[in-house]
Amino acid sequence: MHFSARLLSFISFFHLHFNVNSTNDKQLFNAVPSECFLQSPCSNCLYSYFTHPYNKNQFGICYRGRFYGYFHCKNGTVFSDAWKVCIFNTTALNSGNGTFGRTERPAQCGVVARSLVVGGQESLPGEWPWQVSILKDGKHICGGTLINKEWIITAAHCVFGQNPYHLQIALGVTELYKDAFSVRFRKVSKIVVYPFYVHGGSYPNDIALMELTAPVQLSEYIKTVCLPSKTNSFTGRDECWVTGWGDTQGRGNPNVLNKVQVRITGFLECQHKWSAYVHKSHICVGDGHVGPCRGDSGGPLVCLKRGRFLLAGVASFSNELCGVPGFPAVYTKVSEFLEWINYVSMNAISNMDPKYLLNLFICIIYLMSIVQIEARRVCRYSYGCYICRTDSAKRGQCEMYRYCYRQRNRYNRVQCLRYNQHATQDGCGIRPTRNIVGGSTSTEGKWPWQVSLQMTGSVHICGAVVINQNWVLTAAHCVYRTAASKLTAVFGEYDLGWRSGHEQYRSISRTFVHPYFSPGGNYPNDVALAQLTTPIQYTDYVRPVCLPSQSDSYANDECWISGWGATRGTGSNRRLRELNVTLLNPNFCQNLWYGTIRPPLHICVNFGIKGACSGDSGGPLSCVRKSDGRFIVAGVTSWGDRSCRRYGFPSIYTNIKTFVPWIQNVIKANSRSPR
Repeated sequence: MHFSARLLSFISFFHLHFNVNSTNDKQLFNAVPSECFLQSPCSNCLYSYFTHPYNKNQFGICYRGRFYGYFHCKNGTVFSDAWKVCIFNTTALNSGNGTFGRTERPAQCGVVARSLVVGGQESLPGEWPWQVSILKDGKHICGGTLINKEWIITAAHCVFGQNPYHLQIALGVTELYKDAFSVRFRKVSKIVVYPFYVHGGSYPNDIALMELTAPVQLSEYIKTVCLPSKTNSFTGRDECWVTGWGDTQGRGNPNVLNKVQVRITGFLECQHKWSAYVHKSHICVGDGHVGPCRGDSGGPLVCLKRGRFLLAGVASFSNELCGVPGFPAVYTKVSEFLEWINYVSMNAISNMDPKYLLNLFICIIYLMSIVQIEARRVCRYSYGCYICRTDSAKRGQCEMYRYCYRQRNRYNRVQCLRYNQHATQDGCGIRPTRNIVGGSTSTEGKWPWQVSLQMTGSVHICGAVVINQNWVLTAAHCVYRTAASKLTAVFGEYDLGWRSGHEQYRSISRTFVHPYFSPGGNYPNDVALAQLTTPIQYTDYVRPVCLPSQSDSYANDECWISGWGATRGTGSNRRLRELNVTLLNPNFCQNLWYGTIRPPLHICVNFGIKGACSGDSGGPLSCVRKSDGRFIVAGVTSWGDRSCRRYGFPSIYTNIKTFVPWIQNVIKANSRSPR
């Protein structure tokens, strides 16, 4: 039975009228976690306010330090029903000038900024901050749920066969098609439908993930929901809610986000009603009187556990007529798909409550020390998954535990050195796993340590390499005649002619050219460091590369060069390009260049027609270390055939391994804050 979408049938809505008095204050002092109380008149706490964009009345936040609440007022006095303030895992305090709820302010999953209006129909702004609207050609087609800053979970039947470039995600929205300061829009870069989803019938495995083109900034109106653990069970005793913009059967405004509190229906009871349509991967709610209808598909079923909302289900199907007694609404059970969700989105499960997370996975992250410690690695524990070696594992990717337990090479215990925060490159040399290897034009985020050095006016002059949050590595001939104040380093850059939103711009504080660099001839010691004025932030698009150790050898490693240099003399490229290269025997290379290279200082790669050209200088030669699958910066582009056309002449790179001690000494000696 095909049934694409739905919404809430009915609920009564009432206002809360109140007076604040000393009796209320006395009761509030003894409030318990998750209890709601009434806010004082706003005349007592107009510390911060702004004008509401819809009705021009003042809406504000009462706060003193960590105490805060919400009020609705006009001319300094309450003119309509005030909102309630809820306490989550806190106590309530009486400030003397109004009552405030004391709560943890960090934006964490599953916590709402405002209290629920019990029995209400239309939701308030920010009440369900993880709810999103999926738009096609500007029209709402389905709901979805934000599980981290870059990923949305929805129903597979909502997006099956859809082109991601035709879809848009609206976040922080309460009323569709109405401008609001809280709303943010993102385009969709990727749709991942569960591989065993069957389109039609009862929609088994009706779940899909959507990746946003750019991370969303979390706010009071945009937050992530918590994912459940595998052991979480939801029963009729839990407080559960469904939300959406579907058909209201003439009982309300379908453009305003609606909500209804529902009861979890037992599996056997639901299966009795729906027969073979319901599977163990489903969870059922309600009795048909209230629940989802057309337009609600893909939206969340959330349940309150320990003061946080967990995503119990994703709206899949219900009775076609909506609101027919006796037929519960059917949701896809999220806990049945946790491993797949984590595999696809990699960091979604980090939104889980740590209590649950520790019961699932432990991950060991290897960190290479800047102060080289031969044959040793620094490690620490983190949430995620076991690391193991399997035939299906990709470099830089954690395999799920269920794929690991039969393997012999699983890392359960590792002898660790003492972790030194200042001497460790955290997660260096790891690329996002979503990248597609191959092709002459690279993909965004594939080489996250690649930097564009630009002159005033955004003119690209050279490449560079991220080695930590404050320093980049480049070729000396790129910077030795240029004042640091005229240089800008652009991180996360892909297309020089277009901004994707992933870029980070930093001014250069100082440059350090190797003291024995000579600008003539074969550019001996062609290496330099540039110190940033402010640290960069690591993201999927900006990460450091690993420095080599003295024991590293690249003879048979997989190596790549990348840059925006000219292609066969045709001018600089807008988009970052890449090339898989082979390192050449030093003696062979020296013969080709008539003895002008020095093997300890230089590395030779490929041949001129395929190698580096003008505009690639300072960019990285990145090689995969076989021992751990991480990328190390084997070299930075130095020089080659000037015409970029002649066959048989290799490109020359500065051998970074030779200069690691100098790099370490410069960074150590200049580790104070940049001037």
